[in-house]
Amino acid sequence: PTPPAEVVITRKDDLEKLSRLHAQLAAEQEQAADAGMKGRLREMEDTVRSIILHAHLSQEFASIGKSEPLWHSLDQVIDTIVAEMDLDFVHVQSLVKRLEVRADQGLSKALHNLLQYSLERDPRTYKVTIHYEVEPEGARIVYEDNGSGVPSESKAALFDASKDETHGLAYAKEVLQ
Repeated sequence: PTPPAEVVITRKDDLEKLSRLHAQLAAEQEQAADAGMKGRLREMEDTVRSIILHAHLSQEFASIGKSEPLWHSLDQVIDTIVAEMDLDFVHVQSLVKRLEVRADQGLSKALHNLLQYSLERDPRTYKVTIHYEVEPEGARIVYEDNGSGVPSESKAALFDASKDETHGLAYAKEVLQ
């Protein structure tokens, strides 16, 4: 898989420097008295946060397919994700009992990203269903939610890793393909 950015930050010390810069900008923003200065510092902080996010994402993308796929109990993976997330009033219906899948080690993160996107995209989402369909070459995992849907004009960019709001979906797509 191709990382979502042209430049991949692989050195840990560079990422640590960016994290320190992010913290310094946040501290300066809090102490700034001038509203204009606060705004400029907020923009810089947002830019650095985005660079850090993309660096982490690039590292995650680089790890896809690097190790041998593992067997996963899909129902257990989903149960673990649901237990770790704050789902409030969202019901996750898992219809994948006894389904074992051989997949990349990023499977859990990929499914987590799908669920997180459903919740963030439409706060009115209250039901997510995950099931499977048997096909001649195996099984297809189907993920559905009752959200408002994605507008037609946004569908082309839905799995665009360069966009902050959909980078998790791009990761999910790479892992699940």
